[in-house]
Amino acid sequence: MSEAAVLIDIRQRREMIVREHLDAENRGDVDATLATVSTARMDISTFGENGQVSGHDAVHALYGGLFVAFPDFHIDVDHLRHGDNHVLVEGLLSGTQHADWAGIPNAGRRFTTRFAGVFEFDGDQLMCERPYFELSDIARQLTGAVL
Repeated sequence: MSEAAVLIDIRQRREMIVREHLDAENRGDVDATLATVSTARMDISTFGENGQVSGHDAVHALYGGLFVAFPDFHIDVDHLRHGDNHVLVEGLLSGTQHADWAGIPNAGRRFTTRFAGVFEFDGDQLMCERPYFELSDIARQLTGAVL
């Protein structure tokens, strides 16, 4: 197999894994989301130290809390791009709040915001997800406050 064919094959496998991961998130299925990763690790810089989450139980709790707070959580993908050891996803996050989340009291409001997510790979193994989004934009929409 040529080097170009190997590169295309690895990119196809990575894209399939990322799409399975995002589909599981859109269904609110924590176990299926975690089944796509080789190492349960999240790096959510928006949350500072609280966003550095490692280990199956900790990442399970993070996703579980998100899906309880936003049972209709949804990711719409606009762009998906490949790098040497990652897949970059750009799109929209949305959901309607049903429980307190990230220090934001539940007011039953909906949010929609832009995001980018870096899915880091070792070969064809998904190792880490790094989502980037503007928490203040979400907080403003959920609370109705001008921040």
